[in-house]
Amino acid sequence: VNDLPAILFTMKYSLPPEGRKNFTIHGPNGFREKWNTLLQVFGKWINTDSYAITVAEHWEDEFNVDSIKVATLPMEHGEPCIGFRFDDGKGKIIAYSGDTAPCSNIIKLASGCDALLMECTRPDDSPAEGHTSTAQVGAVANKAEVKTLLLTHISPDNDTTDLDRQVSNYFDGIVIAVRDGMRITI
Repeated sequence: VNDLPAILFTMKYSLPPEGRKNFTIHGPNGFREKWNTLLQVFGKWINTDSYAITVAEHWEDEFNVDSIKVATLPMEHGEPCIGFRFDDGKGKIIAYSGDTAPCSNIIKLASGCDALLMECTRPDDSPAEGHTSTAQVGAVANKAEVKTLLLTHISPDNDTTDLDRQVSNYFDGIVIAVRDGMRITI
């Protein structure tokens, strides 16, 4: 949730009125309590009467957002965290890990998908509990048989390396270390 107050602040003050619409924040079980704490701290800067913000909690769940079928499963992390699988019903499927160590649930969510957006927090020689290293993210993508692996949540220790090339040593598909502002067509 680190970036959530900044995003909501920007929405409140920078979006034109026609861009301000009601929306739902989807998070893991227990997220509503964290949301209420964020409102206590940042309330007047992020809360608005221009649109409604609702919170939905998920664990092992399936639901639809418009025409997109969404599935969630718990990930392996110190705090409650879920991964997502988005299926547009037209043949495009994307999975997102959130924070996680390698686990069977991320492989299940990502199985056969077109793209897996997965954290690649640490270099192999400096692992962190509840997170994924360079070799581990490649192994997960191979087991899930994904087509494209998009690397995110990259720590400064890993940001100085050529992640695309390093992960390609462990995964045969397309590897892209994502950067702010990137647009990728699946």
